[in-house]
Amino acid sequence: MLILSFLNLMQACYYYKVVQTDQPHEPTLANLASEHNFFIIHSGDKVWHMYNIALEKDILKGTIEELKDHELYKTTVPGNKNRYRKNIKNNESAVLDEVHIYSADVSDTTGYNIKIPLAGINKIEVYDPAVGATTASWVFTGLGITASVAGVVLIIILLTKSSCPFVYSYDGAGYAFTGEIFSGATQSGVEREDYLPLPGLVDRDGLYNLKIANKVYEIQHIDLAELLVVDHNRDLSVLTDKYGTVHTFGKVTPPLEAKNASGADILSLVDSKDALFYAGDEKSNDNKGLEEITLNFLRPEGADSAKLIIRAKNDFWLDIMVTKFHAMFGDRYDKFSQKQENVPGEELQQWMSDQHIPLTMYLEKDGKWVFADYFNIAGPMAFKDDILAFGLDGIDDDTLKVKLDFGFLFWDVDYAAIDYSSDATVDVFKCPVKMATDENGTDKTSLLMSADQGYYDQEEVGNEVILSFEKPSLSGKSRTIMLHTEGYYSILRDQQGKPQIKALKEFRNPGRFPEYSRQMFDKAMAGQDYLSGK
Repeated sequence: MLILSFLNLMQACYYYKVVQTDQPHEPTLANLASEHNFFIIHSGDKVWHMYNIALEKDILKGTIEELKDHELYKTTVPGNKNRYRKNIKNNESAVLDEVHIYSADVSDTTGYNIKIPLAGINKIEVYDPAVGATTASWVFTGLGITASVAGVVLIIILLTKSSCPFVYSYDGAGYAFTGEIFSGATQSGVEREDYLPLPGLVDRDGLYNLKIANKVYEIQHIDLAELLVVDHNRDLSVLTDKYGTVHTFGKVTPPLEAKNASGADILSLVDSKDALFYAGDEKSNDNKGLEEITLNFLRPEGADSAKLIIRAKNDFWLDIMVTKFHAMFGDRYDKFSQKQENVPGEELQQWMSDQHIPLTMYLEKDGKWVFADYFNIAGPMAFKDDILAFGLDGIDDDTLKVKLDFGFLFWDVDYAAIDYSSDATVDVFKCPVKMATDENGTDKTSLLMSADQGYYDQEEVGNEVILSFEKPSLSGKSRTIMLHTEGYYSILRDQQGKPQIKALKEFRNPGRFPEYSRQMFDKAMAGQDYLSGK
């Protein structure tokens, strides 16, 4: 609710871009109709296609046209699941997930322009033409004006964010969004493997089917896609860590205590997988912008190793800060990005660690915090279950103390628990991709069968590939499936203006990024102009 309350203050810093006009600069949305989603406005019995979208204070503005000859959309009927018909002849892949905005408060349609007060938007729904059904729905009726406005802005973030490849799992009815892969690997030097749990995946005619899509303005380079199918006893759960090691866990140990850096009790936010999670301490007096979660666990006698299980994701604020950081490069961003390609991966990873971007784990030994490991960036679109194993050498207490360190508002942590058991014997099947077909029907199978730097590149918004894998015979009583991928992605920016050299040099210093995040947050909360990022 706190984030919702100030989202309306940050419209130009992330999902809007500043353009040069004869008038003072104003924040405007990119042309979502051509670059991202297809917006459809509903008001009473009238329906329009809306494009050239802009926001002026609390008014959504744009150009409209009659919604005719649109082959995918047709008027919905309550209870009717057949919302779409495919345009087989033209194969309209340019229309991505449709965004339907419902409002009775539409004005000034003369001259094919439209104005909609954000507080007057009652509902936003996203329809996926590939599925033919609603994939997301937000209802604002009954909310206060401020909450409605902030909620609409939040949805725009969801629909227009920059991100890594999106993964969709076939769940028996269609392709449901599952998560993101190799998040944060924005240069070839930090290309990495990723292991994404697929809890909702079901087979169809003996095949597991997935979709990987490029939904944003970037180039995605995918070198490998295979399934790890793990059969095990029903009393066990399974996760794969970032190193590719399969771990089992059963009856986990919840934290006895959980506190943030200010000493506040946050146990109720992280002791179970639910709608409550720890998103940061906005009341902290730490101007360095550092967050931490201290967890105390009961340690059984004789335990010499442990596994930390978490459920977490990156906060949208981190994406906002990265976008503002990139904006400082102005028209030199492309040169900066190309130069980064020659930087060793270890140096790039060290910079991210120095800026507290990963979720870093420390163990208390002899009264001192000792680095143990870190969780890879998860992305902001969905919570991800993850695991790290570690030894307990040098820890003699009956209480295990763990600290999670990260930058201000960089992570949302929903759950943390410890398992002290040894990994059980399980059956692991590696399933290479049997068939990979892109949106044009082109076979991409050979590019994704092995990590050989023969990349399948998704260069355009709307590029997608359907992957099929053979289902192994069940050897255990229960089954866990994970998508194993390897790759990276390149963020594209259309930026103008002079680079802010002096400000950029400050980011060479360890800890500058979380400090900057704290400063921008304070300016936003104070209602100050912080869009320049200086």
